[in-house]
Amino acid sequence: MYGYIYLTKDLETDLIYIGQKKSSTFLNKRYLGSGTTIRNLLNNGATENRFEITLIDTADSAEELNQKEIYWIETYDSMNPRIGYNRCFGGITNTGFKQSDYQKSVAADYMKNRHVSDETKSKMRSSAKLRT
Repeated sequence: MYGYIYLTKDLETDLIYIGQKKSSTFLNKRYLGSGTTIRNLLNNGATENRFEITLIDTADSAEELNQKEIYWIETYDSMNPRIGYNRCFGGITNTGFKQSDYQKSVAADYMKNRHVSDETKSKMRSSAKLRT
C-alpha cells in the first residue's frame, strides 16, 4: 500500500473532510487530516475526541491516490459547505499532480453557482483594497 484515503467526521457538526495520506499503514486517530479547517479547530482547542476517522480506500501509487481522493471528494460532495470542510477537489500533492480540465470546469461551475451576499461582496472589496 502506497497510501490511503480517509474520512474525518466532526462529531459536533457532522461535517466531513476527505483526505489522503502517504503511509503504508492506516494511522487512525494519530492523523486527522491536513485540511485548514481541521488544523484550525485543533489549534483552537478542539480535541481528537471531537473527530472520528475512517479508512475509505487504499492506493498503490501516487497517481492512484490522487485520483481516488478526487473521486471520494466528489462522491461525498465534501466541498459543499453544508456537508464538508474540503476546499479543493483533491488530487494535488507534492508529486506535481495537477487538476484536470474537467476538475477546473467543475470548480468554475461550483463557484459560478454560489450565491454571495451583497454584504460579503462589500467585505471582499474592502479586504482587496487593503492588499494593494
